[in-house]
Amino acid sequence: MENSKDENNAASNLEGKLLNDRWKVLKRIDPTSDGTGGKFSIRYLVEDVTTHNKAFLKALNYKAFSRGVRIKIP
Repeated sequence: MENSKDENNAASNLEGKLLNDRWKVLKRIDPTSDGTGGKFSIRYLVEDVTTHNKAFLKALNYKAFSRGVRIKIP
């Protein structure tokens, strides 16, 4: 399952939010067709509201992770 198809989780709904009273989530960065990885995470562009520096945020989608991984214990 692609993370972009499961919008019912916290990681998918950060756009516009302020995190730790410092990081404003500006926009989601959707994966490209030739991109790799990202099955259990959502990428965002964020801005430090104190310095206005922009940065990359990788938000983990634990809901997708818990459904997609099977661990075998010997």
